[in-house]
Amino acid sequence: MTPKKNPVIVFLIVLIVIGIVFVAYKIVMQGGSFSGLEPFPTIAYKQTPSNFLGNRYGLSAQIDSQLAWDENIGKILAVTPMGDAGLALPVFLPKNLDQNMHVGQRYHMQVMVSANGLITIQKIDKF
Repeated sequence: MTPKKNPVIVFLIVLIVIGIVFVAYKIVMQGGSFSGLEPFPTIAYKQTPSNFLGNRYGLSAQIDSQLAWDENIGKILAVTPMGDAGLALPVFLPKNLDQNMHVGQRYHMQVMVSANGLITIQKIDKF
């Protein structure tokens, strides 16, 4: 004789598993720690960068090329924001965040528009 499973317990276990899968999916699809940030306004920024000075945004982008590098300062990269094909942006990667980056790799970034409209990466995660 096999013991009967309590349907309430089975239902709760299934509900918990579904919840865990849902939360994991949201974290992966929305960039984890950057998901609370407003998306970078690529088109509006291109028109008037000074309107965004001091603001922080989330930016998911693919590396197009490395434009410049100074071992004491960092790198200037050309990136294409995900969903904005053909709209390349220059971003500054400070030396303290430096890592091996290759054309075609994709990253979630927390960026800030700093002096003179420079987009500066503050945090970065590969995806």
